[in-house]
Amino acid sequence: MRRIPALALFVSTFYVKLHAGTPEASIPWMDLHKKAMAAAERHDIQTAISLLKICRDTAETTVEKGVSANDLGLTLYRAGRVKEARPLLQEALDIWKAMPGSFGRLAQTSVTIAEVDREVGNYASAEKLMRDALGKMPAGQELDARETDAKALALDELGDLLREQGRLAESRTLLTQAADMPGVSWRRVADSTLGLAELDRDAHNWEESLAEWNNVAELGRDHGDENLRAVATRGLGATWLNRGNAARAEPLLRNALAAFESNPVVNERQVASTLTCMGQLYIGEDKLALAEDALSEALKVDEHSFGISHPQLAVVLTMLGDTMARRSDMQLAREHLSRAVQILSATFGEQSPMAGAALASWGIIEQRSHNPERAVDLFEKSLAALRASNSGDLGDLKAYVLHRYADVLKATHRKQEAKVVLAEAKNFQARAIK
Repeated sequence: MRRIPALALFVSTFYVKLHAGTPEASIPWMDLHKKAMAAAERHDIQTAISLLKICRDTAETTVEKGVSANDLGLTLYRAGRVKEARPLLQEALDIWKAMPGSFGRLAQTSVTIAEVDREVGNYASAEKLMRDALGKMPAGQELDARETDAKALALDELGDLLREQGRLAESRTLLTQAADMPGVSWRRVADSTLGLAELDRDAHNWEESLAEWNNVAELGRDHGDENLRAVATRGLGATWLNRGNAARAEPLLRNALAAFESNPVVNERQVASTLTCMGQLYIGEDKLALAEDALSEALKVDEHSFGISHPQLAVVLTMLGDTMARRSDMQLAREHLSRAVQILSATFGEQSPMAGAALASWGIIEQRSHNPERAVDLFEKSLAALRASNSGDLGDLKAYVLHRYADVLKATHRKQEAKVVLAEAKNFQARAIK
């Protein structure tokens, strides 16, 4: 997951008196809310939570109630208290739905709830939330600056959700629309460009991806956002790595890791993502002990940050499985790979492209480890899942898996079946050319 949403600051022009007997009894509601946000900005989360609870208890106007519920829920979410956060965010969302002219707030709160749902692997709920929010956009009128950014944020969130589910064409359309909106802020442009850079990297559109990462880095430099620059630096490193140029990738990844580790409390997830890239680098260089160390640390951080069953973990688990197989520890490799498949199947379904891709990765590892019969079984399950998807983005993946499947069929003396499989692969490739 690329985005860690910034704390949304809702500012109200209304003042209220606090209940007598509280330590802040003489402080107006908005001043207390500002104190809470200042505490959150300096990462004094417990103080922020305490102050926001008072804000919520003493809020009188509808806006104050919505802002208090939203910001308390968001702060609890940032503190990892997801179960407490979700109902508060829903309370805020219900308030915005009932208030005319609240599209900006409604979109922001919807995005936060969608992020919460993603954390627990509920992608269907997150997608519905974003489509519902976009459906509430004011029709037949010009959007103000806040509403424009809110729409771009919602489009970007939905695009990112679809990207993670392998729905790449839809994702690209939404991310491009968000980045190209007239009057949109530079932060929204940066976030959407990040998504497009990842899409192009995954599609091996190397020059486009590198240009997009450089655009993000330039935005970070122009606006003094060092965290954004580090994200772009990692993106550049990962793109060079996937392109096969480890020499260009390594210094970029090390620079990004150093930047994130300078403030690990804030950048815990970014540290994990960068360690995962370092693990991939070490696998390519056959430095397997270093790869295991980097990936094990990344997994530990991700488990702490996301929980033990989030789909984010599947990437790290698959790479750890590959590492252990290369170190000839197939028992541990299979434990990691099995866990990755179970997580993705539970989140997206056994017949999902994500589960199919993970099964294919496992099959390739078994094939490389000279276990062709086991590889045949895994490729068959992978193809069943990939064939069940109607996505037009999976042709290249299907063709690749079919070729690997044909190879192991030949290795198990099933040459006639291999011919049929290769014919299917050629059919996919011919369609892709058209």
